[in-house]
Amino acid sequence: MRRIADKLGPDLGSIATILSVTVDPEHDGPKQLLDYARAQAVDRIGWILLTGQPAKVNAQMAQFNLPREHEEAGTISHVLEFFLVGPDGPQIALYVPRETNATVLATDCP
Repeated sequence: MRRIADKLGPDLGSIATILSVTVDPEHDGPKQLLDYARAQAVDRIGWILLTGQPAKVNAQMAQFNLPREHEEAGTISHVLEFFLVGPDGPQIALYVPRETNATVLATDCP
């Protein structure tokens, strides 16, 4: 995602916004997400990290047919796929990180 943000450069936030939603809201509060954003160099205009009540995160994930799965040790399985979503919310494309080229994805943005 960072490579995509870098490829979009100054267009990040104007032609596309990256919205990352935690899958572990029980442990990822606003402070933890801010610390993460700074540590990963994603604390920039056009990249939003969100957390919320677990039920709301579950509901949001369900809209994309993604389960929030708990591992035996109590950790949460992280979702690797990501989506290009249109301005009004419809899913335009699904991407798998290993198979995604930042240049292609950046040009997919409407």
